[in-house]
Amino acid sequence: MSAEQALVVDIVPVREDFISAMRMVAGAVTVVTTGSGERVQGSTVSAFTSVTADPATVLVCLNTNNATTQELLNSGSFCVNVLAAHHEDVSAVFAGVGELKGAQKFTVGCWQKSPCGGMALKDSLATFHCELIESFTEGSHLIVLGRVLAVDTQTGEPLVYFNRAYSAVTPKT
Repeated sequence: MSAEQALVVDIVPVREDFISAMRMVAGAVTVVTTGSGERVQGSTVSAFTSVTADPATVLVCLNTNNATTQELLNSGSFCVNVLAAHHEDVSAVFAGVGELKGAQKFTVGCWQKSPCGGMALKDSLATFHCELIESFTEGSHLIVLGRVLAVDTQTGEPLVYFNRAYSAVTPKT
């Protein structure tokens, strides 16, 4: 084995160690929505980030084995709703806790149709209305790039997920 091959073997994380380390990365909690009517779907997502402001582009990672992913690919548009600290119930429902499925999930929270596709949570901290520009699969997830067509924002405290639990951000004084 060459020195290059040995280095690659040494830095490949063991799955459990990787998962444990990722629990230490605090992340905003979002709900990604797509589709319309009875085909509307949504999922709680913590893998969301900006890519660039010019042109405004975001990145979202979705499990390939859920209905939201398939509907997003079919519709070509989606919304990313950044949850506020009081949205734990919304996050749980869209994460699959409970019996609600598909359009039934939208009975929790106050939702409105996005002009770009998907649903916008009226009291989210931010909603990014997006069109799908590119996607590719890596392992168990679809990595989605979306062009941001419109944004809604309001003030409040974010819902954060850290070490397998919801947290709130307390500003330093």
